[in-house]
Amino acid sequence: RIARHFSFKGITYEPGRNALITMNTPKGLNCLSSEMKNELVAALLLAEKDPQAKAVTLLSSVPKAFCAGANIKDFTNKTTGDFLLNDIFEELAYTFANSKKPIVAGVNGVALGGGFELALLCDILVCSKEAQFGLPEVKLGLIPGIGGTQRFPKLVGKHNAMRYILTADFISSERALQMGLVSEVFPSFEELHKGAKEIGNKVAGYSQTALIAAKAAVRLSEELGVSAGVRQERQMFYPLFDTRGTKEGTAAFV
Repeated sequence: RIARHFSFKGITYEPGRNALITMNTPKGLNCLSSEMKNELVAALLLAEKDPQAKAVTLLSSVPKAFCAGANIKDFTNKTTGDFLLNDIFEELAYTFANSKKPIVAGVNGVALGGGFELALLCDILVCSKEAQFGLPEVKLGLIPGIGGTQRFPKLVGKHNAMRYILTADFISSERALQMGLVSEVFPSFEELHKGAKEIGNKVAGYSQTALIAAKAAVRLSEELGVSAGVRQERQMFYPLFDTRGTKEGTAAFV
């Protein structure tokens, strides 16, 4: 049986069919400190291992920020060799990128650098009207390092991505919706939380087998050509007819 309470410091975790992970470190604007990264990984793994959890919703309780990105102090006096020996973002990126369960991200306030890239690792991305996205790494003489140079162009196209990566300009919620970066914009912080949870709850109402297969198939489209992707989709599609959820769903529809 999955416990109902967990002793996290920088986040809260609420188990359920739609497991809720809420970043809650106002002082640092939810920056990706070592503690925050470790707790996000631990919480997502709890949801992955919980048979009752069919979806995950990632939120922030801090109105001004979803996540302000990496803790710049972690970069002080570091060399290339240091990061090659200890990739400080590898576990976070790997865990979110390889999660089998759908992840809904609700972005309010700023999502900068690694915080933006964390949102890009999720499957459904919505935001509040006040949300702002940005990849300001070039200002520090760096580049995005948690997949931003790869996932962002795939979502919005090369020229849009270059525009914001190379200028470090912020992206408004209106522009994010226009580019297809987010699928919906909510008028307020409160409405965002309500709406993101509703999306997660709706997703969690469906067959877990179908959800896992659908997510895996869409993810393959990012890596394979169309023909290869369709073949793989077909191989994942047919076995679903042997599952209980499909039999009940098709019977109810008819």
